[in-house]
Amino acid sequence: MEFSEDSLTWRSLPPWADFLMRLGYQCANGLAVPRRIIVVSMPVDSPGAGLVALGAIRRRMEDAGANDIEEHYQTLVYRVKARDSTRVCRRGFRGSFVLECIDGNGDIWARRSKPRSLVVANSTSDSRDMAITINRRTASQWNLKGEPPFSTSVGEILPNYGLYLNLISGARPVEQSNLHTTDSTICLAGRSMGEHATLESLCAVSFRHDGIEANLSQLLGLNSRQSGTVSRTLFYNSRIGKFDRTPHTTRFVIADGDVPFLRVLDNNAFSASTVIAVLHRTIDRSNLEAIGGKLADLRQWYRPYTMALAQVQNMPAGLAILALSDHAGV
Repeated sequence: MEFSEDSLTWRSLPPWADFLMRLGYQCANGLAVPRRIIVVSMPVDSPGAGLVALGAIRRRMEDAGANDIEEHYQTLVYRVKARDSTRVCRRGFRGSFVLECIDGNGDIWARRSKPRSLVVANSTSDSRDMAITINRRTASQWNLKGEPPFSTSVGEILPNYGLYLNLISGARPVEQSNLHTTDSTICLAGRSMGEHATLESLCAVSFRHDGIEANLSQLLGLNSRQSGTVSRTLFYNSRIGKFDRTPHTTRFVIADGDVPFLRVLDNNAFSASTVIAVLHRTIDRSNLEAIGGKLADLRQWYRPYTMALAQVQNMPAGLAILALSDHAGV
C-alpha cells in the first residue's frame, strides 16, 4: 500500500497513518461494548480523524448485515405517518415521488406527478401520475431526495474494493454484501470551519495499490451525493450541526478537532456513541482548557480504558492517547 500527501510523491504507509487506521479498526471491533471516550493528541494538524474513520469502516465491512436496511425502511414508515410530504427517489426513475400512505398490506405508496411529455418505458399511457409500492424487500431501491443512494445498481459495488481489502495487513475479508449498501454506524464529525475545510484536508491524502488510487474523502464515501454511489460513513457538519443524511444507529464518532469534539459530547444524538477525537497540540489555549475541563468532568463517571493501547501496538513517537470507558475494569 502506497501513501501520498500531495498526490505526487508516493511512499510506503507511514507508521503514524498505519497506527491511526489500526486504532479505528480495533476500537470498532465490538461496538456493543460500553461507551468509550478516546483523545488522540498529534504534534501538528493532520487528516488523522479521517484515517481513524477509515480503519473503523474497514472493520465494520467485515460484519454480516452491517447496513441500514431495517432502519431505512422504518424511516420511510415514520415519514409516511408524519404526513410531511417527504420526497423520495428510486434508482432508474426520473424525478421524485411523494410518500402518501400505508395500505392494509403494510406497503408504502409513493406517487409522483409527471409532465405529460414524459412517457413511461413500455407504456402508452399519458397519465400525469405514477404510483409504486414500497416494502421491506424493495426499500433499498429508494432514497430520500437529496441523500446518497441507499444501494448500488445491480452488478455494481462500492468503488475501490481493492484498496479496502489491502488497507490493513492481517484484517479479515470484507463481507461482500456490505459493498452494495449504505451504513451510518460510523460517523465523522467534520472540522469547525465546515464541510469544505474537512474535505480539503481529506482530499490531500491518497492511497494507491495495484493501479487503484483514491483519496481519503473518496474512501470514506463523503462524495457519495455527487458520485451517485453508496456511503459507509455518516458526515456530521459540526459548524452548522447537521448530518449529510438521516442518521440511524450511529455508535462510533470520530471528531476532527477540538471544537467538533466538544460539540459531539454536548449533542444528545451521540450520547451513547463511542467518541474518538483527534486533536493537534497547537490548538487555541482557551479551547485546550475547555477540553481539560470536559475530561475532568468525565473522569467522575468514566474509568481509564486500559485496552485502548493494548489493542494497537507500537505507537509512534509524538502521539499521545487518553482513553476512558464508562465500564469499570476495562
